[in-house]
Amino acid sequence: MGVDPSKFSSNLMKQCKRFVDQENVLFAQNENISERTPLEILMQSYNCLIESKDQGLIGSSTACIIVFNRESKILYSANLGDSGFVVIRNNKIVFRSQEQYHYFNAPFQLALLPSMNNEENLFSDKPQSADVRSFQLVEGDLIVLATDGLWDNLSESHLLLKTSNIRDFYVEDMQQAAKNIASFATELSQDPNYMSPFAISARKNGINFKGGKPDDITVLLARVSKS
Repeated sequence: MGVDPSKFSSNLMKQCKRFVDQENVLFAQNENISERTPLEILMQSYNCLIESKDQGLIGSSTACIIVFNRESKILYSANLGDSGFVVIRNNKIVFRSQEQYHYFNAPFQLALLPSMNNEENLFSDKPQSADVRSFQLVEGDLIVLATDGLWDNLSESHLLLKTSNIRDFYVEDMQQAAKNIASFATELSQDPNYMSPFAISARKNGINFKGGKPDDITVLLARVSKS
């Protein structure tokens, strides 16, 4: 029987949403949001999946959780693996989350492993291994949050070119911009002659690789504004 790898990641995010919804009163108070908040969300959600012992959820996933304190305008993050985010200010990247690898192309990841004798050959990191950061935002900052499929295929210069074309920041405009960025990265991922960020990294690790890296690509956009 095959394994649907999307079940673990989608259920992990559902648990994150459930936890935030349950603690909505707590998170509504800015003073309760701190550098540890994203990590707490990730830990609680992952533990729920582990405790469920649902063998239908076998799989693994990287994770990136960000929380914004509206009062202090501080962005808190917990990033595990090679998904991540950047903060763009005045068309320049002023912050980028830290990627985590065991070795090239083997990112840190949370996992629900099958009951197998060889599970020592599979990676299963702890939420506490996530890279926890905080960054001061200002009005007008743009946040791009994405899976590794974006970062493996889209250079920073390509990303800045795409985000600089965003003229309006209504929800519909942001949704369309995210779709455009994801579509462009998908096109690049299928180009065998493109020297992608993944290909550049592969060559730095002694692997002669050229082209994009086909993968699932998810992109979220957010902008700091008064309203």
